[in-house]
Amino acid sequence: MGLSDSDGHLLISTYHLKNSEFHILYLDIIHELFHLKQFQEGKQLFSSEYSYVDNPIEIDAYRYTIDKIKKISKIIDNN
Repeated sequence: MGLSDSDGHLLISTYHLKNSEFHILYLDIIHELFHLKQFQEGKQLFSSEYSYVDNPIEIDAYRYTIDKIKKISKIIDNN
């Protein structure tokens, strides 16, 4: 799954859609929608300056996704 850096459309493989567990797809989509927000803000999504794991764009997207996981977990735990 990824985001096009030319126009911001979401790319999802058919295999991923058919074979991944729902919660994995959900979290991947949250992560990529955060990248869409970054794209719309004019941020450069792809940079050769950083490795994938050190890229500030990825760190922000993962941080956002983890925050969403924590919120969802609290809701589930309270039910």
